[in-house]
Amino acid sequence: MRNKVSMREALAQMRQGSSGSHHVNPYQIPGVDAFIFLTSPEFMNESPLPFQRVAIKTLYDLWDKYPPDAEEHEFLETEAREWNINTDLTDKSPVTHLVLVLGRRSGKTTLASFVATYSLYQLICLGNPQAHYDLRNRQPIHIMHLACKEGQAQEVYNLTRDKITSMESFAPFIDFDKNTSTTLRLFTPFDLAMSKTNERTVGIPLPGTIYIESVPTVGASNRGKSIYTLIISEFAHFQRPGVDLNQQTDYEIYRALSPSAKDFKNDGKILLESSPREKAGEFYNQYCLAGGPEQEHGVAIRAQAGYRVIQAATWQANPRIRRDELAAEFAADPDGARMEYGAHFANPSSSFISEDVIEQMFVRDGSCVPGCDDANRYIISVDPGGASVSADADAYAIAWGHYDRRANLYCIDGLHAFRTEKRMSPEGKWERVPVDACAATGFVLSLGAKLGGPRAVVEIVYDQWNSQLPISVLQKSGYDAHETTFTLDYKQMMVGTFLEVLNRGEVKIVVEPREISEELRRQLRFLQREFRGGSISYHAPSTGTVRHDDLAMAVMNLIYRLARVQHPTRDILTEKREFGRPPIVRHTGFKPQLIRISHWSATGNRPRIPDKLKGRI
Repeated sequence: MRNKVSMREALAQMRQGSSGSHHVNPYQIPGVDAFIFLTSPEFMNESPLPFQRVAIKTLYDLWDKYPPDAEEHEFLETEAREWNINTDLTDKSPVTHLVLVLGRRSGKTTLASFVATYSLYQLICLGNPQAHYDLRNRQPIHIMHLACKEGQAQEVYNLTRDKITSMESFAPFIDFDKNTSTTLRLFTPFDLAMSKTNERTVGIPLPGTIYIESVPTVGASNRGKSIYTLIISEFAHFQRPGVDLNQQTDYEIYRALSPSAKDFKNDGKILLESSPREKAGEFYNQYCLAGGPEQEHGVAIRAQAGYRVIQAATWQANPRIRRDELAAEFAADPDGARMEYGAHFANPSSSFISEDVIEQMFVRDGSCVPGCDDANRYIISVDPGGASVSADADAYAIAWGHYDRRANLYCIDGLHAFRTEKRMSPEGKWERVPVDACAATGFVLSLGAKLGGPRAVVEIVYDQWNSQLPISVLQKSGYDAHETTFTLDYKQMMVGTFLEVLNRGEVKIVVEPREISEELRRQLRFLQREFRGGSISYHAPSTGTVRHDDLAMAVMNLIYRLARVQHPTRDILTEKREFGRPPIVRHTGFKPQLIRISHWSATGNRPRIPDKLKGRI
């Protein structure tokens, strides 16, 4: 390898002014590829782990030049067998985004240092990278590393700085006057030539234009930089939207910085690495865009152009650590260790709702919920969203069910959702129209009649939004219809009651139709719990693949109201008297009708609107 000598010779020629003017770029220096740079004794002289070699060859398209060795082949087979990630070694499309989902102690930090150091080498070898990429003369170019905490940022920076300052190849290009605890500035060959000229003419040397910096999120400036390589470490653990307004969120940071890499076309690289958390946030969103297998979509997203993903547990990425060495961590915190070391994403609600408990509530034999008796009556719960014309608007969710005393079960007998629709306008444009409140109220009236009318339906409860007119119509039809305002205190009681009976295995629902029951399952798994002072808030994620909680809230309110009827407290009885609602009395001789959920599907025809409703809403 003679490239190191070539770098010094080229630099000497420039200083002597003898670089031939006939060259297109007289400052360019011959370079080597990433694999040689990483492993050669003349450069970094590293012995990378198999997954690190796979990542480098994938990011810089080196598979043709360096086919997989035995260790790399074994790792690629593990990716396909354990994670359903099949790396196409013949794919020649450029890679601009590499998403690494890896367990702790897997070697993510050293890989980030490798990529940062080679990115610097690439820019120096270009001689005048600003001219190469049509940037302004001497415009600063950044290799930026972000971390959640200052200690993480410092670790990557120290590794990169120490390696750069110890390599003879970089010695002539380091701008030691601008070396700080978080930033290292370097010259390009063109910078050195211009600095020499400026010092000769005006007596002041010019600084370098290449920056390597590693900062925590609080120190990241928002936009405006030309970023050749963006590396974000432990991205899953960044601040999420809506938690602390004084902190930059993962979404804001990524959306502000990632466009800067486009200045460099396909040469601009974005490396996102982290041990996973729950299936929410910007890291999980980027993982899905890369075609990650652990997705929560009705139809999985295929990998977008320029994206690749590598996912591996700690012991798979780093053979120096055995699985049995982590037995204590898995025994102490199985769910946490499954994320931190096993590299599996968790459901957002996993910290307070077991996934197994959610699955046990679904009856899979296709039959109705068993154990009906004559004392059972119904409650209908409505979450009247759908007023917005946004594609992400909540649905107008309806759930109904009863309590079976013989089987001690809270039975969810049906679900329905009205959603905003996309229609062609008379002008020939596609537009979204909100849910027809008249049709939704007609559905509730028709449902109440099928369940047995006001005598069989104990109450119909609405969330406070857009509910006054439907409640008025239902009350005039003889139903005990009223609002249940979703304050923080009410939602805590509602969710707490639901979780209590759910964990006892006392909630059941039939899995029909599948599309709406799957949506309920996803919403329950993605429900987030947030502590605010002395209160607890429950809501859907604000980012990610599941952003709704309409069905979940309708179901949890249904279970809570059923529990109140079955176990009325003095406050509940007083509340009913004060608002003039019917007393809680059990009717004997009443035979409830179990309405199959498949009677109305989420995408089926709307029910006919009763004549008495027309013109009233």
